[in-house]
Amino acid sequence: MKVLSHNELEEPKEVSPFRQTLSAYINLMKPHVTVLLLGTTVAAMAIAGRGLPNLGLVLATLLGGAMAAGSANAINCYIDRDIDQIMGRTQRRSLPSGRVQPTQALIFGVGLGVASFAVLALLVNLLSAALAMGFCSMYLCIRWA
Repeated sequence: MKVLSHNELEEPKEVSPFRQTLSAYINLMKPHVTVLLLGTTVAAMAIAGRGLPNLGLVLATLLGGAMAAGSANAINCYIDRDIDQIMGRTQRRSLPSGRVQPTQALIFGVGLGVASFAVLALLVNLLSAALAMGFCSMYLCIRWA
């Protein structure tokens, strides 16, 4: 005889349309990849500064960096949408599944890039903002090649 846990007794809860949409846009940013980048960012800041800089600078750098990486990933999803549609592993992503329209994904990616530049330029420094945009551009150009 199987004993049911309290989770198995509950009816599956419906997810609100807002949460579904939010999840689809977050998935465009590929957060699992971005987290790895942010870990190395903090390590590099600690090494370069011979200790961790002030918390405000670290948080601003992480926010701007996450937005820049998310921008590049979202634009990459836009570029690869046709390929993702035919690959079994990627068919359930936000664009191929139709949860986000291509134009919306592109606008989201570009807007996130502009916002990341502003965050980094205003809260960190202009060099960080320029480097982030440069590396995002390089990533996208390499993907097109």
